Amino acid sequence: MAKSIQYINIIKEDRHLKIHSQVLQKNIAISNNLQTISLPNKNKITNEAITNIKSEIKKVKNTKIALLCDQVHQKALANHLWVNYQKNTTYLLDSKHKAITSKVYINSLIQSYKDIKIDFIYSPYSILYNIVPNDYCDKTLYALIVNDIIYMVIFKQDKIAIMSRTNKLISFSEVEESHFYKNDMQKQLLFSQLYALELENAISSFVDDWYIATNHHQKLQKVIIACNVKQLSNEEINNIKNNIGFIVQYEHIDINEYMLALNMVPNIQSFIAKTKPKFFSHFSLSGMINAYYHIKESNRTKGYILACLGGIIVYRTSPDIATQITNFITKLFDFTLVF
Repeated sequence: MAKSIQYINIIKEDRHLKIHSQVLQKNIAISNNLQTISLPNKNKITNEAITNIKSEIKKVKNTKIALLCDQVHQKALANHLWVNYQKNTTYLLDSKHKAITSKVYINSLIQSYKDIKIDFIYSPYSILYNIVPNDYCDKTLYALIVNDIIYMVIFKQDKIAIMSRTNKLISFSEVEESHFYKNDMQKQLLFSQLYALELENAISSFVDDWYIATNHHQKLQKVIIACNVKQLSNEEINNIKNNIGFIVQYEHIDINEYMLALNMVPNIQSFIAKTKPKFFSHFSLSGMINAYYHIKESNRTKGYILACLGGIIVYRTSPDIATQITNFITKLFDFTLVF
């Protein structure tokens, strides 16, 4: 019987947590399940959610869990600009770009799921990059709205990001808590008006800054907005189009399907760093120890080789550990390891 693998994608939508689980055999889906859990506090994962996720995990031994990093402090950067953000968590979006966000936020996100092992935490910019076609037109602004946060990118013609920005939009729960309405109809109308206004302001501000950065030499003609929940009507989108002065395309996408596609990419990167198997750590450390004895017994060539091999593997597992071992060996012997 073919081995099964289960992917669980967890996506927050205001005060709801969507738990998508899909079981595959030979890359063919054999079961799908969607659970929606209410969150009284939208910033806190409930015990009910944790229990339901654990229940799904028990069904299939080989299970991978992915989250979406719905954090407003995120950027998409060309690789050469990452040097200014090295203290932040980072991962490759593609061979030319990185996504960055706060390490503190990533750690708190992992801890919020208690003892559940999270395998991937994706930036919405990963999904946005997959939405943008390879034959991208350089007069288009691409945006993705997830959990009332808009992620915007402008690319050069060869699909290299020139400018990105993330903005928080008002949520339905924030309007609900304001009590500036008399009934549900007024509440929905107030939310739609405020949401449309904030969306328009976010796009307009981003475009204005783009024009300043390019001295108005590069004009945009279109904004394509993808979202996992459609909050606005066609009339409201047309109003935004008329106010900002160019085409606005507003379309729904299935975030879960994009996350599933990312899960199945070999060696996919995310905000969670891949850890090396313990075998490598044991092998590398034993290599360093053997190097010590070979050098001590005057078999220096063999010792250097073992030390270098062990050091390289330790470095790939943990640069910090590699530095400590390097310093230790340098003190013992009259040679230096450079990684």
